[in-house]
Amino acid sequence: MDSLSQLPRVLAHQDLGQKNMILTSNFQLVLIDWQFLSISGIGEDLGKCLAQI
Repeated sequence: MDSLSQLPRVLAHQDLGQKNMILTSNFQLVLIDWQFLSISGIGEDLGKCLAQI
């Protein structure tokens, strides 16, 4: 638990999924719908996104 508490805290989307991602014509990824924005553990958004697959 001590190791987990020492990991960096980052800005997180908290609702990351395909419905909230737009890929532009020049291949830039844009994230929309930031209503659940929070400070969370690093990798939390990625973990939730991969769990939806």
